[in-house]
Amino acid sequence: KEFQRLKSGGTNKSNINITYVGFPENAKIAFEYAISIWEQNLSSSIPICVLAKWENLQSNILAESQPSYFYKNFDATPVPDVYYPIALVEKLSGKEWNNSKEADIICRFSNNAAWYFGTDGNTPETSYDFTTVVLHEMAHGLGISGFLTDENEVGAISNSTKTPSAY
Repeated sequence: KEFQRLKSGGTNKSNINITYVGFPENAKIAFEYAISIWEQNLSSSIPICVLAKWENLQSNILAESQPSYFYKNFDATPVPDVYYPIALVEKLSGKEWNNSKEADIICRFSNNAAWYFGTDGNTPETSYDFTTVVLHEMAHGLGISGFLTDENEVGAISNSTKTPSAY
């Protein structure tokens, strides 16, 4: 009953399955809390598979995430010649595009960061709120990133075909 009053306690609009590699239990709880927020706000009839890795990352990187695949010009493409992250491709087409157990999103989290794993929003000043970082990284895994770069203050699309991405 208490859980129903939480933001993450309502009805899911999607199903996100997580495969953990090397995660401590307290990190899993905070991760799943963040995922429950996405499940209530992201609508898809196709389950989204996430591979979450607990690793030694560079000292200035807390986490990183990306879609496992991008596709363009598939049957349900809304805009031709634009790349779409796999979770969006599966939502738009209404079917799996990879093996149903294969990751749609790949996330890596630093095992050396000063994480706060609580879900109460009371993160100490000396720690990083893990739930917030998971929410942010899931957005990247869903394709909210783009293929942009800049060189000498000039923006450009950063893939060989010069094709944009959608999210």
